[in-house]
Amino acid sequence: MDEKVKELKSCIGSRIGREGDPDRMIPALWEALTQIAQDEEQKRPPLTKITAGQVRLLVTDDETGRVFERTLPLDYLETSNGITLSGETYAAQPAQIVFYTEFALGKLLELQGEDDDHDHDHDHDHHHHHHD
Repeated sequence: MDEKVKELKSCIGSRIGREGDPDRMIPALWEALTQIAQDEEQKRPPLTKITAGQVRLLVTDDETGRVFERTLPLDYLETSNGITLSGETYAAQPAQIVFYTEFALGKLLELQGEDDDHDHDHDHDHHHHHHD
């Protein structure tokens, strides 16, 4: 196993041009793998949603440029609306982070606009003066 790892490391190292610098190596490897995965994905029928019970993060430290991989127990949901990460805080409180796509944001703003109008139906004139 070790021999294979060494072999791979030196092969990648020579490709990247800075032998023995793992901080350059890991992101470059990740990019290459991502590219391969994306190319393969192009050939498959598109999914309407992607779900996973955990996520893996590749984190590059701003100060040192050192690269860390972390696996987090977050529920991952990706749809055309965006990405939702759900988990728990240390205090076991449910927590959720939502990243909306621009498409979804547009829809949300439209919806909010409509809701606004419905609320003020009874004093519509009043509502319009506000805008002027």
